[in-house]
Amino acid sequence: MDINIPIMSGLKVIQLSRIKHPETAFVIVSGYDDFSYCREALRLKITDYILKPVNYEEFGSCIDNLKISLFERRAVEASGQEEERAITSITRYVQEHLAEEVSLSVLAEEFHLSAQSISQLFKSEIGVGFLNYLTSIRMEKARKLLVSTDLPIAEVAERAGYGDYRVFTKVFKKSEGITPSQYRRDFLEEVKAGE
Repeated sequence: MDINIPIMSGLKVIQLSRIKHPETAFVIVSGYDDFSYCREALRLKITDYILKPVNYEEFGSCIDNLKISLFERRAVEASGQEEERAITSITRYVQEHLAEEVSLSVLAEEFHLSAQSISQLFKSEIGVGFLNYLTSIRMEKARKLLVSTDLPIAEVAERAGYGDYRVFTKVFKKSEGITPSQYRRDFLEEVKAGE
C-alpha cells in the first residue's frame, strides 16, 4: 500500500479495510518518511513501512517476516488442538532456546528427525528457510531488548543468540539498515519527539 493514492489516502484505506478484514497484513511502500505518517501507520498495526526507492532485499526480508508472523498466528490459534504439529513444537523450542546454540543438527537430535526433514518443514510449513527464520526471530528479540532495556549491546547480542557482538552488529545492520546503537538512539529520539 502506498500513502499517496487517488481518491483516498493509503492510510484511510487500511483503516477502513481493518473493519471488514482485521486479520489482513499491510506493508506500506512510500516515499514519505515523515514521522507523523509512520506513527499513524504504527497505530493501524501495519506489518512494515518501506521507503522508496525499494530495496528488494529489504522487501524480501519483509515478506519472509510476514510469512513467519502469519505462521505464528496460525500456531497460536491451533494451540488448543490435541496433537501439536512438529513444526509448532520445533519453533517453540527455537524461541525458548534462542540464547543457546540452535542449529538444524541440534533440532534433529532433540526431535529425532533428520536435519533435512526439519529444513523441509520450515520451507513447506512456514515458507522460509530455517536460517531466515532463526535470524528473523533473533532480530525481533534484539529490537525488543534495545527499546525496552538499557542493557549493553554485548548483552543484547548474547540474549538474542549471538556470542560475538561484532557478528550480531553486522547481522543487525544488514537486517535493519543501521547499527543496534543507532536503532536505540533513534527510538529514544522518537519517544522524546512524541512527548
